[in-house]
Amino acid sequence: MESHMAENERDEALSERAAQRTARIGYERALLEEARADVAAGRLVEGEELERHLDAFVRGEPLQAPGLEAPHRQS
Repeated sequence: MESHMAENERDEALSERAAQRTARIGYERALLEEARADVAAGRLVEGEELERHLDAFVRGEPLQAPGLEAPHRQS
């Protein structure tokens, strides 16, 4: 009986509360709206450029945001 109660308490502690769920969904909705606006404005990286960037990331190489030119250094 005690182990069943402990299991229920653990499940309760791990489960998402209604307020947490509402906050998460609101945050995810805002992220999706931002992403849709970026795509509509043409701010995206496609195809081979994306593949090269992801491959470099996996190899641990230093990266710059794709599609941006390297900053000019002043001497």
